[in-house]
This record gives sequence, structure tokens and C-alpha cells, in this order.
Amino acid sequence: MKNKIVTILLAFLGLNSFINSQKTITTIKYETGTQYDGEVEKGIPNGKGTMQWSNGSKYTGYWKNNIKYGEGTMVWADGTRYIGNWVEDKIEGKGVMEYPNGSRYEGELINGLRHGFGIQTWKSGDKYNGYWIAGQQNGEGTMVWADGTRYVGNWVKDKSEGKGVMDYPNGSRYEGEWINSLRQGLGTQTWKSGDKYIGYWSAGQQTGDGEHFWSDGSFYKGSFLNGLMHGKGKFVNKSGVVQEGNWVENKFVP
Repeated sequence: MKNKIVTILLAFLGLNSFINSQKTITTIKYETGTQYDGEVEKGIPNGKGTMQWSNGSKYTGYWKNNIKYGEGTMVWADGTRYIGNWVEDKIEGKGVMEYPNGSRYEGELINGLRHGFGIQTWKSGDKYNGYWIAGQQNGEGTMVWADGTRYVGNWVKDKSEGKGVMDYPNGSRYEGEWINSLRQGLGTQTWKSGDKYIGYWSAGQQTGDGEHFWSDGSFYKGSFLNGLMHGKGKFVNKSGVVQEGNWVENKFVP
């Protein structure tokens, strides 16, 4: 008899716990003016629901123990809009972020920051397709500007850095090394005219040893400084006349 009573009591307690743990759909109003409408378990948001904050921000999606968890849409008071995955109240996984200034990001995020592979477009028409780290362009990626300029290569902290290729709207092209978005190191520049330079660069200009070939057949091999023949070098014009020796700012010094 005693065992039977214990069994009934345990069954009752289990049923009561089961009933209390069931999700209900209700409205919760907070003292701050925030309001929640949706599924609730044990008095807190659990499941699908909408939270409207007093400042105008709004989240519609899934909750787990009173935190955003799973698929959901957040619209902030300033108009910023995120649609995607959440983990423990943080934007994490794949999603789309739309900003009030007209820019848009679609891809991977960690802790609310662009991280992994993603595509960013700007209102200006610029577009980046590639990898991100902690909210910045990092790794391999392609940037196309609204004017038609196109860069394919490596990025470090939003700057072209490492090896990459830049194609310009005027028909010129650079392929080589970059630092801080400037041609730096060894690279090859070609112009629409047919001119070509193979050699070293510093801060975006031909500096160091290199070879420049003009479309008329003349060429120079030697030292450059800030884009000019400077130092020791050899110039051969289209007629085959040779000038070899020292140069100062494109002028031959016999």
C-alpha cells in the first residue's frame, strides 16, 4: 500500500512538472516598456516569438531560455536589419545584414562581425566578394569598384596586401605585390598604349631596378626613382641608339 502511494505521488509530481514545462503562447510586458509576444516556457521566452523594445528595436524569431537562439530577424531603431542565425544572443552563422546607408552584407558572421566568406555591396555600386576576419576584408577576395576598377588578390585589414592583380578602366593592368593598397615590391604594369614595366615598386611608383618597354620599340633597363629613370641604366631608342650611364630624373648625364 505504501509503495502504491509513493508511485501515485511521483506520477503526480511528474505530471505537474510536465504541465509546468509546456510552452504556452502569451504576452509578457516588462517595466521598461519592452513587450514580448510568443511562446513561453516557465515564464520566460522559449520557442518562437517577437520582442519589441521601448527604443523601437524589434526581434522576431526563435528563443531559448530567454535569449535569441536560432533563425531570427532583428531590426534596430536606426533601421539596420539582420536576417539569419543567432547563438546565445549573438549574431553567428550565416545571415544577411542591411544597413541604413544602403550597404548590404550576405555571408558568414561570428559574434556579430563579418567573419568567413561573404559578399558586401555598397550604395555607391562597389562590391567585395571574399573572405573576412573580425569585420575586415582579410584573405583572398575580389573587389570591383563602381568606376570599373577591379582587384583580385589578397587582403589584410581592408587593404590590398600581398599578391594581386588590378585592372583599371583606362586599360592598364598591374600584377604583383602590394602593401597598404599600394604597388610595393616586384610587379608588372602594362598600359593600354602597349608600354610595359617589369621591376620593383615603392609606395605605388616605379622605384628600384626595372625594365621599361615602350610601344615604339625603345626600352630602358636600370634604376628608377619615383617613376623616373634615375641612377645607372641603359636606354635604347627605336632607332637603336644607345645611351648608357647615369640618369637623373629621366635625363641622361654623360
